[in-house]
Amino acid sequence: MMKRCLGMFLAANLLLTGCVGYTLVKGGQKLELGQGLSVKPPRDWNRRTDGKHKVWTLDGPRLQYILFVKGIEDGGRIFSAKASRRGASGKDTLPKFRKGMNLLEVGELFVASLARRGAQKIITAGFAPAEFGGKDGFRFTFTYRTMAGLNMRGIAAGALLGDKLFMVIYNGTEEFFFDRSKGDFEKILASLTFGPGS
Repeated sequence: MMKRCLGMFLAANLLLTGCVGYTLVKGGQKLELGQGLSVKPPRDWNRRTDGKHKVWTLDGPRLQYILFVKGIEDGGRIFSAKASRRGASGKDTLPKFRKGMNLLEVGELFVASLARRGAQKIITAGFAPAEFGGKDGFRFTFTYRTMAGLNMRGIAAGALLGDKLFMVIYNGTEEFFFDRSKGDFEKILASLTFGPGS
């Protein structure tokens, strides 16, 4: 019964999201993401570009995704403005990155950005320094609940380099999809490199 429900949910998600705008990322090959970043995924993923962001998914972004935030500058956003809940005026209300932010402020920006996308009961943990593509960076975990009642888990890693914010964010449903692709995410993150001069 559980497998049947999961299959129906997956089918419904794929119908809702379709594959519009997605292209195939070939596993085992080095891929340039822009802004000096490159990764080598262990298997095929589906990819779409959303402004300065790249979104990868295996089963649809409502179930799991990896978001590559490639060097947003002062006034940029961690998430696409298209995905935010609009204010009463109809304008985008996502908080913006400001140059000079410290790591604590980046964490607060991330939480505020998730909340503006409708996330509830957001909890972050384990915020600590970590290597990011050979640079000094940070890493933390997070959980939240969607407005539809799904419990989500995630990992965020990144670095502040030259007044720009780089991040790689992995997010998936607590039941099944987060664990299913976590190993892939860790391999992709470990393969991340910055090109010369970055």
